[in-house]
Amino acid sequence: VFAADEDGLKILMIGNSLSVDAGHMLNYVFALEGYDNVRVSTLYRSGCKLYQHVDHIEAPSNTNYLYTFYNSKHTDAAAAVANPASVKPTTVSKKTMLYGIQQDDWDIIVMQQGSSEAAQADTYNEDIQTIVDYVLQNDINPDTKPLFVWNSIWGYPYNADGLAPDDETAKKWLDYVTLLKRNTGSTTADDVTQIKMVDMITQAAKNKILTNDHFAYVIPSGTAFIHSCAALDNRTMYNDYIHASDMGRLMISYVWYSAITGNQVTSMPGAVPAVLMRSSTAGDRAITKNEKAVMLDSIGKAFADPYTMPTGFAN
Repeated sequence: VFAADEDGLKILMIGNSLSVDAGHMLNYVFALEGYDNVRVSTLYRSGCKLYQHVDHIEAPSNTNYLYTFYNSKHTDAAAAVANPASVKPTTVSKKTMLYGIQQDDWDIIVMQQGSSEAAQADTYNEDIQTIVDYVLQNDINPDTKPLFVWNSIWGYPYNADGLAPDDETAKKWLDYVTLLKRNTGSTTADDVTQIKMVDMITQAAKNKILTNDHFAYVIPSGTAFIHSCAALDNRTMYNDYIHASDMGRLMISYVWYSAITGNQVTSMPGAVPAVLMRSSTAGDRAITKNEKAVMLDSIGKAFADPYTMPTGFAN
């Protein structure tokens, strides 16, 4: 946990596209909260699962990673708030895992499982140790060790109106019920629920990560996300079949901020800056009073009890 006046915080996420969702506005949130000199970066492959990271470790010349740095030298929080474009991410492609690990002397390394296996506890296996060992072996500063943190992700939206792909080709490879059944162990479509999937993801983190001495804590992203989905709706929080909307990204960044600093989240901005959105053509995305209240409440619930899920959806 880092104090509010401590500078030089460097965070690397090793994961997949949901890591991008979590980190996309994290530097901006730190700036809003008055942090100077924060660097957030993501080393990822879309959909990458733990065993696939290990595949890259075993073939170290493999250049399938994307490396996204959200800020290289953010030294002035006030300037970043005044000009959000200064913390807009930049991505370079065709990088190795080693490239990302050795870009800085990281304070925090955040890991997570891929969405298609996140609810399967047996996939939280020796692959985790292999990745941790590789990071430590290749740390550019052998005198210090990064803090390892786990991100407990959200799940697939079930029957989310308007979120399923319209393209017939996409429908062939993405069957929501099949994915949810596989992740939750359900045998019929009626047993499948979005809430159940997130519950299984959080339980896997509780039983497999909190018992692992390498990890300092778990970020309850999925719990906060599902509470907001239940109180608002999936269309507000999701961009598509799994990725967070612009507002969902902002909320998840606040979850991370709270987990990393230990600070309670009591306020949010009135809008998502257009420059940090997927599309800036519509201008800033205003956040309503109710949306803000729901997200703040969801974050509070996630930290108070990460393992209690909402009982159903309001909408």
